[in-house]
Amino acid sequence: MKKERQASKCSGETDLSHKDAESHKESESSSLPEDSEKISPPPPIGKKLLWLFLFVITVLQVVVLTQGKFDNPFNIDADFKIFFNPSHSQRATFFAIKLVAIVFSGLLLCVWWSADISTIFLAFISANIIQVLIAIALIQINLDLINLTLSRPAKKMHNLFILTGCFLIGQSMIGVVISVLINDKNRLHELMGLLLFLYDTVVVLLGLLLLSCTILSGVKEGYHPMFIEEVPVSIPILFGCAVVMSLLCFACTRYFRKRTLTTNLLVEEYDLMGLTDYQKQGWAKLINLNKKYNAGISGEHIVSLMENYSHSSLEGMTCKILRVYRDKPHETPTKPGAINKFIKKKIEEKAKLNTAFNELDREAVLFQNDPNSKEEEEADPLEVYKPISKNALKKLQKKSKQKKQAMDLKSLEANTEKFYQELMETEALVLLTVIEEFDLCERIPGKVGTFLGKYFGKNGKYPILVVKFGLLGFHWPFKRSTFYCSATKKPVARGAAVLYTLSEWNKKNEKCTVLMDPLYSDYNFEEGVTYSGWYKIKLPNSHIIDLRPFRNQKPTDYFKAIKYRTQENTFKSANGEVWETDQFNYENCSSIINMNLNIANNRASSGQSSQLMYPDWEFISNLGNYSNENKYRTLLYLKVDGKIIASCVIFRLGETMTSDIQGLDHETSKKYKAYFVMMQEVIRMGLEEKVSFIDFGPTTEEAKVSIGCKVVPLTGCVYPRNAFMGPIIKFAASKVDV
Repeated sequence: MKKERQASKCSGETDLSHKDAESHKESESSSLPEDSEKISPPPPIGKKLLWLFLFVITVLQVVVLTQGKFDNPFNIDADFKIFFNPSHSQRATFFAIKLVAIVFSGLLLCVWWSADISTIFLAFISANIIQVLIAIALIQINLDLINLTLSRPAKKMHNLFILTGCFLIGQSMIGVVISVLINDKNRLHELMGLLLFLYDTVVVLLGLLLLSCTILSGVKEGYHPMFIEEVPVSIPILFGCAVVMSLLCFACTRYFRKRTLTTNLLVEEYDLMGLTDYQKQGWAKLINLNKKYNAGISGEHIVSLMENYSHSSLEGMTCKILRVYRDKPHETPTKPGAINKFIKKKIEEKAKLNTAFNELDREAVLFQNDPNSKEEEEADPLEVYKPISKNALKKLQKKSKQKKQAMDLKSLEANTEKFYQELMETEALVLLTVIEEFDLCERIPGKVGTFLGKYFGKNGKYPILVVKFGLLGFHWPFKRSTFYCSATKKPVARGAAVLYTLSEWNKKNEKCTVLMDPLYSDYNFEEGVTYSGWYKIKLPNSHIIDLRPFRNQKPTDYFKAIKYRTQENTFKSANGEVWETDQFNYENCSSIINMNLNIANNRASSGQSSQLMYPDWEFISNLGNYSNENKYRTLLYLKVDGKIIASCVIFRLGETMTSDIQGLDHETSKKYKAYFVMMQEVIRMGLEEKVSFIDFGPTTEEAKVSIGCKVVPLTGCVYPRNAFMGPIIKFAASKVDV
């Protein structure tokens, strides 16, 4: 079983559809055959009997209709005509409605026989067709009545009923069009979502009108038509049936947008700090093995930064590491040779719901994983984390004589079955940065934001727009913190699954008012955002330098190649000093904070929103003094005459280097062009350390493009815990200054 699990992990068979080979082997009751959705099970006896009963009724309707004539479709005796003699139009209407009803009954019976009785698509189209028949009946009945009465109030009421019937036909026609277009594969598509939203709006508005007409026709107060004794009781009955059908249609559309892909994914808070260094290397290797989906970083650097953030202490901000993992298939005790029908039905329903997510990926993605690729070959290092028996450990201990062998044995003892299963079943590791008080009013520009802040902001009378904000990322640097730990042939579906699972976990656990996930524009991530129930938003572009073409070259070669005139002459002539240090003591950390406050104050004075959070010297100290043995984070200063004029924190993330928490002395930095000199120094460091990318983040686009940066679109997605906050949060989040 362990070998099967590892093979599944390395080959990238992510369990997103309840059809993976592992779960099929472990339990027949928790999996489905590959063609289970193509072959419908034989109809149950109850369905057969009900279908036969309806078929007999349809045949009887045909018999009754054929016995009468067009002039006498009711087949009324001459003696009975004294009491009931319908008009010509009534006879024609009855004949037409009866004929249409028979045709539709036959069609529905044909469709029903070949479909599951519980199929929601059949219920939806049936409800819309029934509404068409109801609307025709209402229109014709009221047309006859309006021609017979001379009462003005009665004519107005019948006019209202006729118009309502016309609107009902229009709504039903939209529903029929949707029934033709929608299926399990496209029901979560964004365009289909807009069409369903339009339909739902019409259903709600028209439903209120139908309910009013039901009450009005039932009460009949103030209605005194001439030549008519009373309003036919069929009118309120038909309106009541239309209301019921509208409720059914609305329920069907909500089902069409239902998301249950991640029923096999779970989330738990994970204690990364409680692991040994050897076990942390296991997570780093998993992230590295899946570098296709974790581009630009290395596992060792990321594990270090995640551990550092989870250990940091900053007022108003907490950080948690979340582990998204696949749920183990549960075996269902059944009689030999039999499967619990209820469980099987539930599994079939889930599989059908999952179809829409599984169709998100382009077909080409299924063949992108080359079995001979480097990513597949590098899966072997996980073998060392497989647990071994106690007897095998004792034998190795007897043979161990050198210190290195003893250390290896100590590492092997940490290979427990629990930790190995955590490695093999994990879909993603995520750092959640929680901001306890996020003022949405500060992100809304202009007078509107000022007005809202006065009453509903952090310092307002009713701070209802101050929310608990969850960032699926590092705030410094502003980076995404979702790292995939398994390969997959369906990256879009997997991305949607992880987002959906995190939002569901947040509803019951962390309860952040809004979650935000910043990410670089990429098909594999963006395509699944809407399907997962999140909102896509536009964030400021990032600016990245690709240093790969300049590997082993000097900074002067790089600046010459991009035709950039260096800005450091004034700085050098003043004997300016560039100082990088890994000493995160109180003095150095305080200097970083003081310089960073200069930028924050400058932003506030120019009318820009304040920073999301203000770091303190303890936070900076933690960056350098905890989980930073390999000096992944250092401090960089520019000095003139011993005075600091600019500073920043350098973050090394593997293939990517970035600078953040920048600070400037604005009075002197302009004279020495410290901002440009700082960027040049970071580029020099990147070339010396042979990194592939320098990410300078958003803002000051012109300066960064001039020094060789490429503009990289940055897309974000947000999820409000309360749906009504969606439009407000979507607008406010798009105004976040990062």
